[in-house]
Amino acid sequence: MPTTRRRKTRPQRLASVSPAELEWLTGKPQPGANRFWIHTRGDAKVARCRALVLEHADLIPPGRLPLLQRDLAFWGGHHADN
Repeated sequence: MPTTRRRKTRPQRLASVSPAELEWLTGKPQPGANRFWIHTRGDAKVARCRALVLEHADLIPPGRLPLLQRDLAFWGGHHADN
């Protein structure tokens, strides 16, 4: 039987920054942050984080950008395994 029920669309993911992402950008602990988020790798995470760095550059303290770039290279798999 047909229904009039419709799926709700989810908001854009870039519209909101998770506490873990905010913690990564600023370097300051955030309440409610997923402490295991930092261990996730992959192209999707790297693309998301690159977009966060561009979108929220005002949140990044001076001197933190090299650390963020090093994290992105590591998560993207562009590091040498020993």
